[in-house]
Amino acid sequence: MEFSEIDKFYDFSIDKLTVLGTLKCKEYYFNLIDFAYTYPIPFFEKVIDTQFFTKSWKITNFGFLQIDITTLKFRLEFNPNKITSQLQKKLLNVLLSYIKDVHFSRIDLAIDLYNYNLYDYNIVDLNARKKAYYYDRTGKLETCYFGSMSSNKFIRIYNKGVEQKVKDKNFNIDVDWWR
Repeated sequence: MEFSEIDKFYDFSIDKLTVLGTLKCKEYYFNLIDFAYTYPIPFFEKVIDTQFFTKSWKITNFGFLQIDITTLKFRLEFNPNKITSQLQKKLLNVLLSYIKDVHFSRIDLAIDLYNYNLYDYNIVDLNARKKAYYYDRTGKLETCYFGSMSSNKFIRIYNKGVEQKVKDKNFNIDVDWWR
């Protein structure tokens, strides 16, 4: 990927969402499966094994759907950026009409900073118990973590430009793209 010029300084998105709830009735389970297999482009890839739900599917390119047929418990984990807005609206409208007690157990926020040099700053989180910093061979910060992935408060800051190998085509240098 190459950038010759980035016309924005930052971008904000939801990178992952986990929706939990209970299907309103068993018939909705069959309707949901029918929807998934008959949508203009079927998006269920295969059934995967799990110990907590009786049925689990990997959904093409963007997540997982899990349903317990006995209790009608429902879990959908996906990245909203990986699906079209049309499918997103249709899927969420179907799901929200089929599910009660809807809540979110995980929301990952992504804040991207473009052409902004974080190397000149010390990143400090006074409340985090665990901290880890990773540097490249030249001593430049590449990634830092605050908190634990298993906690409800975890922060990861990394140079996505380095990860994605994004170069400025005019100067053939890495683009600073921090997430």
